[in-house]
Amino acid sequence: MIVLIVDDDINLCNILSEVLEKAGNRCIISNSFKDAIKKIEKENPDVIFLDLNLPDKQGLDVLKSIKSNCEELPVIIITGYATIENAVEAMKAGAFDYLVKPLDKEKIILTLQKAINFRMMKKELSLLKRKVETPSEEFLIGRDKKIVEVLSLVEKVAPTNLTVLLQGESGVGKGEIAKLIHRRSNRKEGPFIVVDCGSIPDTLIESELFGYEKGAFTGAERRKEGMFELANNGTIFLDEVSNLPYSAQAKLLRVLQDKEIHPLGSSRPLKVDVRVIAASNTPLEEKVKSGSFREDLFHRLNEFMIYNLH
Repeated sequence: MIVLIVDDDINLCNILSEVLEKAGNRCIISNSFKDAIKKIEKENPDVIFLDLNLPDKQGLDVLKSIKSNCEELPVIIITGYATIENAVEAMKAGAFDYLVKPLDKEKIILTLQKAINFRMMKKELSLLKRKVETPSEEFLIGRDKKIVEVLSLVEKVAPTNLTVLLQGESGVGKGEIAKLIHRRSNRKEGPFIVVDCGSIPDTLIESELFGYEKGAFTGAERRKEGMFELANNGTIFLDEVSNLPYSAQAKLLRVLQDKEIHPLGSSRPLKVDVRVIAASNTPLEEKVKSGSFREDLFHRLNEFMIYNLH
């Protein structure tokens, strides 16, 4: 990543640059506002570390001028204890975050990573907006304002381990949102397994989800890993979860409660660490009221809901 450091304190710039370059980034240093604008245009940095008090421009005007030229560029404010109020005001004006002097190395890297993730999210937002303009796209998920709202929720829930329930009509992009949550999560290096609960016959759903041992039934000539085992240390996306048969719902509830699966034919449970994202094209509350979906499972799946996708 290209990082622009804008500060007239040469010593601080060198220290910050050394920390960031050791983490694999390329740093550019600027000591004035005018020079910073030139380097933004020439180098196209991914993130800016900015001191608001520059010799040729000071205060929020520095930030506003930079943001007016590159609105989506994350700006991290560098501030002293005496100017934290200014930093907070700067965040209200569009800054991504602020760091207080003396700078902590771990905090620097963590804040940079958050800013990079934020910029990637913005790029994906722009991509989704462009795709929304093409009605034929399968994952059309709604008008621009709705996309912004949904991605705001994605950004909020992705870093957690909460189970997420996506509700909306077929074709609105629930699968794309599930992928985005996974990519923005701490499990992004792990597998992302998709299960279409509506396309698997009721008689096979349990063996598909939880697997089976050799000899578990006639024709089971070898051990088969289930989807939950394949998703270990990652995310499983249960699309159209409302189609799960009642018996499979009970077993899914136990997986969510106990964090372990019971492959068919096995006498021992198998521990799994899997985040669950579920989706339904009809409100699960209605399924609960009709008696076709377990209320306790609904509450387990509904730790965080993104609904009314359209």
